[in-house]
Amino acid sequence: MANSDIEVINAQYEGLKKQINDIAKTMDLRFEQWNEDRKSITDLEVRLKTVEAKLDGARDDITDGNKKVINRLDEHLEPVPQMISDTVKKELGKKGMIDKIKEAVNG
Repeated sequence: MANSDIEVINAQYEGLKKQINDIAKTMDLRFEQWNEDRKSITDLEVRLKTVEAKLDGARDDITDGNKKVINRLDEHLEPVPQMISDTVKKELGKKGMIDKIKEAVNG
């Protein structure tokens, strides 16, 4: 083999070596970007799960609050019919009230 052939082979070898290094650098950059993308996706998934948990908690709190309000209303409204009935009986027990009702009915 002649000296010029060896120089050509060495030049081709160095050219291939440079191309392989360039490809390796490009792949390293892509893998780094993919890792960052994966981390971003994981972070988003964690945030989404956190928001879902907060929504579930808020929904439960609202449901519990509604139940408490309904129970309190029931407690306060429960004696009202009895109070009305007692008041009507008391008023109807008065002779003057009975006369007033009869007058209103008979007109």
